Amino acid sequence: MNIFGLDLKDFKIRNYYAYLMFLSGITIVLSLVYDLKTIDNLKVIKISILVLICSIIIWLLEAIINQINNYSYEKSIQNGMELTANKRSIRLKYNKHIFILGIISAILQLSIWVTVVILSYFVLN
Repeated sequence: MNIFGLDLKDFKIRNYYAYLMFLSGITIVLSLVYDLKTIDNLKVIKISILVLICSIIIWLLEAIINQINNYSYEKSIQNGMELTANKRSIRLKYNKHIFILGIISAILQLSIWVTVVILSYFVLN
């Protein structure tokens, strides 16, 4: 697929926040170009910028959590925790770290999106 001279055949979005960044960027551009009849363009721009900022925050949060995960994995290997034969899991200690990181990530993402919903309500009113 070739759009505006860019080859997009290898363009892949793997996470939901990347979709939201992409869609909010398109929404910002379209709301600057087209005049919407049903809602004020400024409100659409504000909500899109809010979603874009929160998506970037979650993207950075995931990068940090992945670095912590990689560090924990390497430390568990260095401490003699052998991989199982099928490489599916490491011992219980590492799995507890991953579980805790997953809970922290889910709580932070949920709190960020609740904040987005609350701020969007105030933007629209």
